[in-house]
Amino acid sequence: MSEVENTSFEAHLQKLMTSLEASLYEEATAQLANLHSAEIARLLEGVPPKDRIQLWSNIDPSIQGGILKDLSEDVQSQLLSGMNVDAIVKATEGLDMDDLADIVPELPESALHNLLLTLDHKHRDHLKYVLSYPEDSAGGLMNI
Repeated sequence: MSEVENTSFEAHLQKLMTSLEASLYEEATAQLANLHSAEIARLLEGVPPKDRIQLWSNIDPSIQGGILKDLSEDVQSQLLSGMNVDAIVKATEGLDMDDLADIVPELPESALHNLLLTLDHKHRDHLKYVLSYPEDSAGGLMNI
């Protein structure tokens, strides 16, 4: 990452933290509005867990799936554990099968079951196929 990108990230994180410390959650959420999902994920990882959960609850569910796929497993698991099954299904419905396969291991069992029910037969079979590879194998790491 270039120094300019890092400086920009640090400035954005500081501005976000200032809003969160003042409990200005709507303002903090608005600061994320024009960012790419990977940038939002990086910022979420940079804020304290309590603030992260509050901020996450204000993020539009239509972009949550894209953010989830870019989060570390620990943060992903933390956020997923605070979501109900319907919210998880809604957040992940637009993801491609490879991205969904990366998130599935972090899902609660009830959410996984409901998510599988929302997939058509072709997508469910593809997801099961992708998940059949061990996570650290070549098949598990590549997009199939």
